[in-house]
Amino acid sequence: MLVNGAERRQGSMVDCMIAAAALAEGAAVATSNPGDFSRFASFGQCLV
Repeated sequence: MLVNGAERRQGSMVDCMIAAAALAEGAAVATSNPGDFSRFASFGQCLV
């Protein structure tokens, strides 16, 4: 599960949607805010 109600913060739903789309396609996420996506690393998310 990518969304945890206890950890919600502004923008987290959009981050989850971006991460889920990238994971589904096997793509990396290019971002200037890697901290926003670091929680998805355990799912195999690759950041550029």
